[in-house]
Amino acid sequence: MALTNLATMQNTFLTRNGMPSDSASDGPFPSPIRPVDEPAPAAHVTALVAQNRELRAELDQLRADRNRLAETQSRIMELLNVKSADKLLHDIRNVLNERELLKALVGDL
Repeated sequence: MALTNLATMQNTFLTRNGMPSDSASDGPFPSPIRPVDEPAPAAHVTALVAQNRELRAELDQLRADRNRLAETQSRIMELLNVKSADKLLHDIRNVLNERELLKALVGDL
């Protein structure tokens, strides 16, 4: 797909800038950019449709992941009785510190 886009960009650049596409008019130095045949329009559209489907599937997966993570965050907030998501990380750190303190106290007994 990237090669197709590169070929299209090269052909567009050469056409817009009036640069010759044949090597006869390149002079003594051959041009490093050669126009590449563009794929048939139907093949290009088919490739774009396939890419669109892949991107939509990825987007759906990311949305599902986001929803799952938001649900997990809500559960944690409920368990810790946290009202604000901004304070969640701070409160989790506090709980972990308290756990370590309890371990230390139990270890001393």
